[in-house]
Amino acid sequence: RLEKEGGGVALYVHGQLKCKVLKQSMGPYAKKFEYLIAEVSNKYNKALISVVYRPPKASGLNEYFDELLDVITAYENVFLIGDFNINLNQDSNNSYKTQLMDLVSCIDFQILPLEATFHRNQVSSRLDLIITKRKAKVHKFGQFPSPGISAHDTIFCCS
Repeated sequence: RLEKEGGGVALYVHGQLKCKVLKQSMGPYAKKFEYLIAEVSNKYNKALISVVYRPPKASGLNEYFDELLDVITAYENVFLIGDFNINLNQDSNNSYKTQLMDLVSCIDFQILPLEATFHRNQVSSRLDLIITKRKAKVHKFGQFPSPGISAHDTIFCCS
């Protein structure tokens, strides 16, 4: 990102798995929603995994879900993971939160219940999310702190 720290997306895939990038956001990224949508597979299963970063107050959520809708129907296992910068711990009627919840509900997905994932100045927020199509397929998910690296916890999901 230009003149700011943070942002960007990456997906690390074990060497024994195949990975095919299906879609990705295009730069410059300064104030835009960033994403990578990929198929990760072995000889038995395949999953659609998308990693996301939404800068604070950035638009693009609808456009991201439009891109997603083009490809998700071919997959039983779908995971959207990343920093949406929408605090789900807030009870307020935040328009971004409402928009996200409506989009997730519309495609019949679920947000996995994590604790607060961002910690700064004695304030904690739930900004980092794992959204999935089939919660029953998730064997384990959670988070752990990343001291010295980020104010965000590292989140993970095993299927």
